[in-house]
Amino acid sequence: MVLTREEYLQFGNTGAALAGVLHSLLLTRHVLFVGTSMLDDDLIRIAHQVRTALQTQGSGTARRTGTVLALQEDAARARLWERDVETVAMCPADAAPAEAARRLEVLLDLIGCLSTPPTGYLLDPAYRGLLDEEERRLAEALAGVPAALPRDGSSTVGQEVAALLRRLGHGSCGGDGAEPPADVATRPRDDRTQEQRPG
Repeated sequence: MVLTREEYLQFGNTGAALAGVLHSLLLTRHVLFVGTSMLDDDLIRIAHQVRTALQTQGSGTARRTGTVLALQEDAARARLWERDVETVAMCPADAAPAEAARRLEVLLDLIGCLSTPPTGYLLDPAYRGLLDEEERRLAEALAGVPAALPRDGSSTVGQEVAALLRRLGHGSCGGDGAEPPADVATRPRDDRTQEQRPG
């Protein structure tokens, strides 16, 4: 779940549904918290409710429901939350905030890289120019397969093949029959003023 700053500020007012989703995630999964100080009243309330629910179930052993990626070490805050989440600091407390932020950025890039299938580029038109000869032959051989799939999606085998094609990057840029995107290096430069959006 990713909240923009605006959504986060409205969380207490209209966030009952989002709070329910967070409750569910904390009860059933291990949640990674990034970009929160863990001092928010709503978050504290939700964590307390989840802790109470887990104790009521009589699990006997307390489990941590998440991990907080903090920029700098804060022993007091880590101790405060130790029953609920593990706190992992990017740098010691006396490190420069910019260095801590950079380390967090690198870690998040690594997590994104490791959680993405390494073959998701094969049928994605955006990467067509980067394929080696073997990959190009495979992509060409698979190019006609989507047209052979049943349109109604009723076949279990057809659904599995469609899922495989999606994992290989089919439909990543504009859907079926779309022209491949222009090579970024040959596009005219965009000199329009960029707007900053709040949040």
